[in-house]
Amino acid sequence: MEWRNIQAVVPAVVSIPERSRSLGLLLAALARQCPGLTVTVAPQWQTRPGVEPRAAFEAIEQALRSVWAPWVFYFEEDVELSQTFGTAALDVLKSAEPDWAGVSFFSRGRGDRRRMADGERIVVSMPFVYAQCVAVRREVAEYWRGRILDWWDAAPRGKQKAPDMALSDCCEELGRNIVTSLPSLVQHRRIPSAFGHDTEGVYALTFPG
Repeated sequence: MEWRNIQAVVPAVVSIPERSRSLGLLLAALARQCPGLTVTVAPQWQTRPGVEPRAAFEAIEQALRSVWAPWVFYFEEDVELSQTFGTAALDVLKSAEPDWAGVSFFSRGRGDRRRMADGERIVVSMPFVYAQCVAVRREVAEYWRGRILDWWDAAPRGKQKAPDMALSDCCEELGRNIVTSLPSLVQHRRIPSAFGHDTEGVYALTFPG
């Protein structure tokens, strides 16, 4: 398995300067650490503070239409890669079990802190997984694309700002688990939220150099 056989989708709120700059840093880091990775940027726009329009999910759906690789990464544009991301993430995917729907490379759960202290490095994350950086199998990405807009239409207002909840619900419908790899290989940057998320404390448990 090589990075040239993997894809990435990056939704990006390009209308917010801090997030646009973060996107540039992320793309540069991916170019350095993941040579050959195919990256699709899905531009999003903030219409007014605290509101995530359906169009933000439509941008994700559009980007997922071009899926062809066996593994597809979904990155939020506000993440920073660890210095070991390029090799460590690839090693995790190489050892992935056939029944895994995907792998999250970010965690801030207290339970994961305890598991990590006990020496665990792969933990089942369902029914919820943080979408700061998650890799899913092609068939899962395709299912997510096919369901994401219907999911948004049916979701209560409080959930409509959470593509990670949409992904988790889709995996639950498929009867498959996403696992989390510990320690976290990405960190959440301290920049403004585009759509009214509470970003206090949304930072990785550990972040290797």
